[in-house]
Amino acid sequence: MKVRKRHFLKSGEIKTLKNLIAENLGSNALDIIPKKATIELIVFDDGSRLYMVNGEPYFLEKNNKIFPTIWFLDKFSMDIPKVVINLGAVMRVSKGADVMIPGITHINKNIKEGDIVVVVDEKHERVIAVGLALMSSDKIKESEKGRAIRNIHHVGDKLWKTVNEILKS
Repeated sequence: MKVRKRHFLKSGEIKTLKNLIAENLGSNALDIIPKKATIELIVFDDGSRLYMVNGEPYFLEKNNKIFPTIWFLDKFSMDIPKVVINLGAVMRVSKGADVMIPGITHINKNIKEGDIVVVVDEKHERVIAVGLALMSSDKIKESEKGRAIRNIHHVGDKLWKTVNEILKS
C-alpha cells in the first residue's frame, strides 16, 4: 500500500467522521476519542482511508463503512460482536482468508448480515481479524458450510505492514 494523501482533519471533517463512527460502531466508540484529539487522515492507493487519533491508528474506512483497526481493539474494549475460530482456521484467516462456518467454535447472538465483527482465536482470544458478517448468527449456527465473515483487516495484512512503517518513522 502506498500513501496517496495525508493531512490533519479540520473541525467540520472531524464532526462528519464522528457521525460515521457512531453510525457504524455505536456512540460508545466516540467516548474513546479524546475531546481535543488531533485526527490525521491517510488515504492509500487502493482508496481505503486510515484515521490516526493522536498518532495511533484507530479506524479504517472502506466503502463508506468504518471499521476499528486491530491496534484499536487491542487497546480498547468495545462492545462489538465476536466470532471465535478454531486454531486450524487461525493461519488461514491471518493470511486473509474469509471465515468459513466449519472454523467457527462460538459466535455472539444477534449478529445480523452486514454487521462488523471481531474475529479471535479460541486459545488466547487475541484479535486475528476484523470482518463483515455475510449472514446472521442464526443462519451461521444452522449451516454446516460456507463463508460466514468477509475478512476486511487482519494481522499481517498490507495495512498492518504499512502502518508499522508509518509508526516507525
